[in-house]
Amino acid sequence: MQCLYMIRGVLPYLFTLSLLMQAGKAYSGQEQTHDNKIDRQILRAVSWAPVPPDCRLVTGMIWVREDSLPEDVAKQSLDKPPGLAAIFLWDAARGLAGHRQDHCRTSEGGDTSFASPWLDHGADELREYVDWFFTRYKSAGGRLDRLILDYEEGFSNWALSAQHIRAIWDDPRRTGLASLAIEDVEQVFDFR
Repeated sequence: MQCLYMIRGVLPYLFTLSLLMQAGKAYSGQEQTHDNKIDRQILRAVSWAPVPPDCRLVTGMIWVREDSLPEDVAKQSLDKPPGLAAIFLWDAARGLAGHRQDHCRTSEGGDTSFASPWLDHGADELREYVDWFFTRYKSAGGRLDRLILDYEEGFSNWALSAQHIRAIWDDPRRTGLASLAIEDVEQVFDFR
């Protein structure tokens, strides 16, 4: 099984294709040619978008949403070509950074409304979901060749406000962040 992290837009096609090309192997069991050229007849890709019927070298991923049943997904996986049973966990990790008990704390230990990078409770909930889902998926006979996770809740400087960065900086759990030696934490936000 390979784990691919997808990016929205056109890049999922290019990203997945480039990873398959880098692997240098096709899923029919044939190796690449001796002159390092890949046999384009056996190169395959997976896509998050619907695949037109005439695109025989691209296979659609199986979208797993919050209400997807593992047994239904397992059944769909059996219809995919060998090596291309790709499950796309669309919103499985959506609550990872939003668990209330993981939010930033004030210097006195009080709650804030800001998500924190300390994801203990959110990670526990995600682990429970993944255990529940894949235990039932395996019992239903599902195949899994690729696992794709779309996680867009991050802590990048363009997604955080200055107040959010300040809340992370003021959190008593930030001892490991102190080594960053940032004199003015507000400048992390104003990166332009």
